[in-house]
Amino acid sequence: MDSEKTSKDEKTFKRLVELFHCTPEIRFIEKNQVKLKHSLLTSHKEFAKQVAWGEKRPYFYQLQGKKDDFLFTWNRSEELNSKVIELRFFLAPDLSQKTLSSFLSSLGQLDKRYRFLEFYLPTHSRLKAQLLKKGAITRGLHLYGKTNRYHRGRKQLEFKDATQRDLPRLANLEYLAHQHDKTSRCFNRLNEKEYLLFYKDLLKNKHKVFFAFKEDDLIGVLAYRVNSLNTAHIMTIAIHPSFQGQGFSEDLYLEFFRRLKTDKVKVYSGVTTTRRVLQKAKKMGREVCYEYLMLDTKLR
Repeated sequence: MDSEKTSKDEKTFKRLVELFHCTPEIRFIEKNQVKLKHSLLTSHKEFAKQVAWGEKRPYFYQLQGKKDDFLFTWNRSEELNSKVIELRFFLAPDLSQKTLSSFLSSLGQLDKRYRFLEFYLPTHSRLKAQLLKKGAITRGLHLYGKTNRYHRGRKQLEFKDATQRDLPRLANLEYLAHQHDKTSRCFNRLNEKEYLLFYKDLLKNKHKVFFAFKEDDLIGVLAYRVNSLNTAHIMTIAIHPSFQGQGFSEDLYLEFFRRLKTDKVKVYSGVTTTRRVLQKAKKMGREVCYEYLMLDTKLR
């Protein structure tokens, strides 16, 4: 009996790893001819192993038949002072409208105190279009890019790694930048104190945070982390409202790419809804691989 269970677990584990290789993230990396070393897939394999052996309790993966395989996790969180069920689709299922309605109803039964469902799913999926028809709204676009696609000869600013002493000024800049742009997904969401906690967590978790200045003026800030796939994820990039529209974000990106080149990182990503960032992302050759959608269960 134990040998049968082990054999089944091994098959599940193997299939999970295969599915991870089909995700938009991995496909983008491979399409851009960035070699994925075996060691870089360790986290996905370890994650798949934890799921197959039932050790990953907060998450639930579903494996259907070969034609309908998808990767799906859900978790509870609190956001915007509301209880939210977060659903992450590494691969999205192709569901009929009837099956989707049944699926959403079953999610609503998980915990009726949770009013909102937040979906993270591939942008080119039927499920995304179906959710938009049901009233879901876009909360963020997850873009991927290659560092050698963007080279400009600017160097107008000086840069410095952030320390604890710099955090109050950076939190103030972050707050002003998001309040200045209504297209930002953080518009009217966090206050200055919460941004300060955000930056403290970044440094506590040893993420990279650097800021740009010119003489005595604080111009902008960029924070990022490098994951196990050797991909840099931009946690935030912000320009003080007084200096927006002057091209200073190019200096921040160039410094960011200089640092990634030193660390031999060739792919980066970030989540945004900000109009200026999306306009620049198109020029930089970045691609939208995933999207965040929010669905109010009282409207569906």
